[in-house]
Amino acid sequence: MLEGEELLQQYEDEIVPRSFRGGFVFLSYLVSCVGAALTLELLNRRTSRNGLSNHLILVSAAMAMGGISIWCMHFVGNHAIILGEGEPELRINYSSRYSALSFSYQ
Repeated sequence: MLEGEELLQQYEDEIVPRSFRGGFVFLSYLVSCVGAALTLELLNRRTSRNGLSNHLILVSAAMAMGGISIWCMHFVGNHAIILGEGEPELRINYSSRYSALSFSYQ
């Protein structure tokens, strides 16, 4: 029997145990703080509602909040998850194509 099938039988009708890497959790928090600080700094630099530069600053602030503070925080945070006892068959894999696509829709 294959090892993947053994794991499937072992965790059938069970909750797969999980743990988290503390370094990635902290890094995820740090990334979200950097994105939030950048967003606030950009919003403070707006001087009025009109003007091309103010609209570009607003778009940049939206990208900083959505792209850095939220998307990057979740992406880094997901790398903190360890399923089972760290078996490679239970590892969460990410497709670079879908990751880039999900960033473009943020």
